[in-house]
Amino acid sequence: MSLTKEEISELIDLRRHFHRYPEIAFKEEKTANFIADRLGRYGYKITRGIAKTGVLAELKGNFPGDWIMLRADMDALPVQEETKLPFESAHPGIMHACGHDAHIAILLTVAKNLVQYKERIKGGIKILFQPAEECGSGAVECLKHPGLLDNPKIKAALGLHVWQDLPTGYVGITPGPVMAGVMQYKITINGKGGHGAIPEETVDPVVAAAHLITLVQTIVSRNVSPLDTGVVTVGLLNGGTAFNIIPEKVILEGTARYFRQSVGDLIYRRIDEILKGLDLTFGTNCSISYDQLTPPLVNDTYISEQVLSVARKLFPKEKIRTDIMTMGGEDMSYIANKVPCCFFLIGSGNPEKDAIYPHHSKFFKIDEDSLQYGYDLLFEAALNLTT
Repeated sequence: MSLTKEEISELIDLRRHFHRYPEIAFKEEKTANFIADRLGRYGYKITRGIAKTGVLAELKGNFPGDWIMLRADMDALPVQEETKLPFESAHPGIMHACGHDAHIAILLTVAKNLVQYKERIKGGIKILFQPAEECGSGAVECLKHPGLLDNPKIKAALGLHVWQDLPTGYVGITPGPVMAGVMQYKITINGKGGHGAIPEETVDPVVAAAHLITLVQTIVSRNVSPLDTGVVTVGLLNGGTAFNIIPEKVILEGTARYFRQSVGDLIYRRIDEILKGLDLTFGTNCSISYDQLTPPLVNDTYISEQVLSVARKLFPKEKIRTDIMTMGGEDMSYIANKVPCCFFLIGSGNPEKDAIYPHHSKFFKIDEDSLQYGYDLLFEAALNLTT
């Protein structure tokens, strides 16, 4: 169902409303109120308070069949916006710098128009507006709600993301791994401090940290198969108080990314083994804590092919990409671990409209023409799976 010019204008206005009034993870209360009010007017059965602020809506079709779920994330980022847009964030220090405002607007518009096809729908459609994607725990909390994937049971799920690395008018639908598993780690190297002039009386955690940084880079280059993919990054290094003092400890924090959980497990194991070797070599006492923020997001092959079949009717062949993968994380992966899923990317980059800045940038902008493309694909894919 193509949108009229008036409906496209309404879609853009929706996106701009959410952009102007962003809310961070688990505090999306006004956003949720707005969404629930609209869904109520459209005639949906609504459940509030999913993972504190989430909204779940249900549309039962007129015929028996399988149910699907459509999902959009709602939360913004703790970023001070500097786009100078006329609808720039009205909340200091908070910004929709990742496109979730676009996702909300697209899904609300899809929900509105799906109602008109109720008499053709087999089974039904659940629509989830999820909080707290940016902190990686929103989907986990949503899955604790007993009725989310059951009663009635969900057979497939769809989600989308506007994507700056794709030009407007392009779409990325990748069967298999599309976004990485994300692990955050914190390592503490405990040594024995002392004077920089008398190193033999110390256990130097700085030297041990220097070796550790080099050694963890060998995990991907020498332990992960060249046919697989992984990243190990040290992003924070903190130790010492003066140029001539060997400190008591050094703290390192970083992240590992991977498309297969077995690679993630290998990285975890090798870091542990390297730390044990570090202790034997330098006499340190190392400890580590892990936090898996998201598992890999793996698109189901069959559901992805269903979405691709729709995309081929909507987009020129050369504008459909099936090879887009990113080491960024996305917590819809938790849902994809439970039900077959397709998470697709909608091109939103356009240098002519200054839509050139990366996700999470304080200058982040999207080409709003991408909204209609996202609507078209999500709406038609939902109908394709339920009619």
